[in-house]
Amino acid sequence: PSDVSVSEEMCFSTIAALKDASVPETDTLAYALGYHEIGDGGGGLFRWDGSVHSVEIDGGLRVASRKSEIGVWQRVITDGLHPVTLWGARGDGKTDDRPAIQRALDAHNTLYFPSGTYLINGSEGQGAGAHGGIFPNSHQVLFFDPGAKLKIMEDDGYYSGINLVSVDDVSLINA
Repeated sequence: PSDVSVSEEMCFSTIAALKDASVPETDTLAYALGYHEIGDGGGGLFRWDGSVHSVEIDGGLRVASRKSEIGVWQRVITDGLHPVTLWGARGDGKTDDRPAIQRALDAHNTLYFPSGTYLINGSEGQGAGAHGGIFPNSHQVLFFDPGAKLKIMEDDGYYSGINLVSVDDVSLINA
């Protein structure tokens, strides 16, 4: 947002650098320029909440500090879109994005896939009796940029992509 300022000391290149930052005062703002690397779409504005004692850390909306067991970096969302890149998905056509996409699916009901090729390892299990792929939850909406593609990684055995097992009201929308 244009009305927010972040000091130079609280600007970090990646989420890993943000996790390694000294623990600030509550409500301190920080900015990450990327998730894995600068400009990869996974950065953003975060606010430190030092009062949190127990919260599910999802690596996207809530990021744990490596310097403190109490407190969390809470992402400041300025619009309704939650790109999967916020959880570390790269969409580079080379990296297995399944773990990052699954973290995003487990954390939020409305997700956006920016342009890119998201590789999904379709042969690794993601739960009891699972054979791989990603597992949306009931009542989720997944928006895909026209340039976004999900690609199942090639494997010699059984594989799957999007598993819609025991869920209802899941929407896949090509935006």
